[in-house]
Amino acid sequence: MKKKPSIVGPAKTSGTRPSQIANLSVGMGLHQKGDLDEAQKIYESILRRDPRNFDALHLLGVLATQRKKFAKAIDLITAAIALNAHNARSFYNLGFAYQESKKFELALINYEKAISLDPNYYVAHSNKAATLKELNRLEDALSSYNTAIELNPTLADAYSNCAVILQELNRLPEAIQRCNISIDLSPKLALAYFNRGIVFNDLKDFENASNDFNTAIEIKPNYVFVYGLMLHTRMKICDWRDYDQNVNDLFS
Repeated sequence: MKKKPSIVGPAKTSGTRPSQIANLSVGMGLHQKGDLDEAQKIYESILRRDPRNFDALHLLGVLATQRKKFAKAIDLITAAIALNAHNARSFYNLGFAYQESKKFELALINYEKAISLDPNYYVAHSNKAATLKELNRLEDALSSYNTAIELNPTLADAYSNCAVILQELNRLPEAIQRCNISIDLSPKLALAYFNRGIVFNDLKDFENASNDFNTAIEIKPNYVFVYGLMLHTRMKICDWRDYDQNVNDLFS
């Protein structure tokens, strides 16, 4: 699971004038509430008066990412970084836009720049790990997830994502352990149950796999593809409970 783009306040080295900070704060408040149209108007009004305003360029780029206009986001955030190359969040957000564009090598470069500026930026470590996995650098991805967890041991999704990598590396008992921690931290994280179910299935523990798939569905009923896995697993142990209903759910 990737983390979202980061909305942050005025950078200390941005050069934003005090008269503009109030406007930025209003824009950010609207942005954080999800009122992207009004936030965009404020950021653009700041840029009309000050086209080299780092914060407004950066936040407009974040906003463009949220609207899935990734090329525009990359242009805006790159322009912001040209004005201030010392802000870890801007490199993180640029990395996120590249990651969403499936330009994983460029995403990795920018996550690494963010981390070089702020080594404790655990979200950047986590997204770097997700990018490394996309590049099939599994051991490196696992190392980055472990770093993120060391920095923030409450990252339930990072433990679950580690489990996926450990499963691919055929380190199945370790994968179960990571899922268990993820579930302890976040009992409503459907993905952790799903991932543990996959590992149990690999271990041919079909009863526990079926139970985990069922729990994932209870938490997140729109996990339609999990119905098929659950039914397939139940067939292996001749468990026909609610079979007709589950088949209807799968194809409805």
